[in-house]
Amino acid sequence: MSENPDCFRLAPAPVARARKSSMLAAIGLACALLILLMGHQPASAAVVIEGDDQSEIEVSIESEPLADTIDALATKFGVETEGIEHVSKAEPMTGSFQGSFKDVLARLLKNWNHVIVLEPGDPARVEKIIILNDSQGSRPPASKAPAEPVHMIMP
Repeated sequence: MSENPDCFRLAPAPVARARKSSMLAAIGLACALLILLMGHQPASAAVVIEGDDQSEIEVSIESEPLADTIDALATKFGVETEGIEHVSKAEPMTGSFQGSFKDVLARLLKNWNHVIVLEPGDPARVEKIIILNDSQGSRPPASKAPAEPVHMIMP
């Protein structure tokens, strides 16, 4: 018998192939999970709300869009929102606000046309936040009185 080195070469065992396949699948799954977790961070990661009662809260905001801030507050206190898409053009904001939920909302939305609906049985509790349109800005100053008095002559 002639010795053929090929006779002694062992073919990869099915177990080794299965391990390699399982390892590649696990790596792929880990990568997919990592990508999913990185892309699925909470929308309100930069909004910290302290207080569980609408009567006294403290809100800290770090470079967060107004819409996300309002959404986080509404979710925390179970308040309905309408028209939140209207504040999507607002610049991200940073700041701290303290007071009642109603007062904090009023300060956050001071330059937006909005309505804060209170619960009929408890006027200290907010029931709904309505942002009416996407107009931003403060009210124009009242017109000034004429510089010279106007004289009227009566017959």
